[in-house]
Amino acid sequence: SRMRSKPPKFERAAAELVDRLAEATDEEGRKLAELFIKLPTRHELPDYYAVIRKPLDFETIRSRLKKFRYKSMADFDKAMTVLFNNARLYNVEGSQVYQDSLTLEKLYKEDFARTFLQGDADGSHQ
Repeated sequence: SRMRSKPPKFERAAAELVDRLAEATDEEGRKLAELFIKLPTRHELPDYYAVIRKPLDFETIRSRLKKFRYKSMADFDKAMTVLFNNARLYNVEGSQVYQDSLTLEKLYKEDFARTFLQGDADGSHQ
């Protein structure tokens, strides 16, 4: 039935959005999301975990989508916002990863609007 098929549809669309971001490149063909896909471990970068209260990377968000951890696309959107904010909280303004977080977030917001907000047939968006 239509009701039952709704959650997987949102999960899949969100996961595909994350995959598109993971592949995004700059003019030179450098992948913008390289440092966003998988965080270093606590062992490798302990001070990151001292500063960042909610560590998140693309892999974690993808896995939570697979396990239906996000109740809505608004929850998914919140997680993505935390991820980009983390990068700017930890890294120095003007650094490459700081800049990449701004570029990725802009791409993300455009893609999110295209994917979820335009002509949302069942009007379920927040």
